[in-house]
Amino acid sequence: MVDEAWEVDSLEIEAQVQRLQTIADPIARATATELIASVLQLHGAALQRILEILEERREPAITAALDADPLVRSILLLHDLHPQSTAERISGVLRELEGRLKKRDASVELLSLEDRVVKVRVVNRGGSSGVEALVEEAIRDAAPEISNVEIESISPIRSGFVSLDALREGAMATAARVQD
Repeated sequence: MVDEAWEVDSLEIEAQVQRLQTIADPIARATATELIASVLQLHGAALQRILEILEERREPAITAALDADPLVRSILLLHDLHPQSTAERISGVLRELEGRLKKRDASVELLSLEDRVVKVRVVNRGGSSGVEALVEEAIRDAAPEISNVEIESISPIRSGFVSLDALREGAMATAARVQD
């Protein structure tokens, strides 16, 4: 229920910001925009202080619980207050994906993170569809500030090659069964 309310509130905020941009009076529009920026700065400073108090009191369980809550996490990210760096969050989500990817006979490796661009290598030995999309979605969820996810996709082609020796062995085994 909280998640649904948050999504509705987010949409309403977006609609109000769009309406704000349509205000004809440039002074009124600028004043309203500055007011919003000031309120966001105040909230950001308060949130930063809350995190500092938690850190001073060594409350990692509470910090982890805040990070686990999608609404709180999004607000911390909005104010650039997330306790983990972008690189830590991306590395963490890729570690979390390992089990799911292993079931699909796939793997992922972080190649680089520069200028809000993440580069990863996805090896999809099983040929499962949707592996790249799964990786990209996980990265974007963990680090919405990322502007681009570049995926180097490797899908080794399984050859239909059968060696001559294997054919001979198969033929001899078949012939032996026929003679029996």
